[in-house]
Amino acid sequence: MNAAGTKNIFQGFGDTHSSMYYNGSYKIRTQNTGVEIVGTVVATGADINGDIDVDGHTNLDNVSIAGVSTYSGAATFNGSVNSNAALNIGANSHISLANGNWAGNAYGKIQHHSNRLYFGGGSATEYSIVFRYDGSDKIYMRSNGTLYPKDDSTSDLGKSAT
Repeated sequence: MNAAGTKNIFQGFGDTHSSMYYNGSYKIRTQNTGVEIVGTVVATGADINGDIDVDGHTNLDNVSIAGVSTYSGAATFNGSVNSNAALNIGANSHISLANGNWAGNAYGKIQHHSNRLYFGGGSATEYSIVFRYDGSDKIYMRSNGTLYPKDDSTSDLGKSAT
């Protein structure tokens, strides 16, 4: 109890649980499965050895994942601290696309379907897909599927640049 004897600070219940209170409001309870906390936890670190189940929106500033991450919904990546890339694939790694059913048309799409790799270009009719090397455009593909070199007579693609 507090000094006035009106609010609980700590309660212990033999062989079941104990509870801590702040200003008369229940905040922490020990129980046979661990600890239950009501409210916000502020910590300078955490070492969790097991699964984390988070309901609701969670902001994580810096996450290092050792192992497999599985997403059941869409994942969005925005920018990066280095190289302005939203997603960096480390050395000696790769991206694997599982073969699946056609997921519909979209601009800027890559999909593995019917054991073929599909690229969906942009909406520009002049050059919907551009192949670059060393910061320079090298080959253009029009929306009708025709390939063009950036500079005339620099690549044998079967058609001269226009």
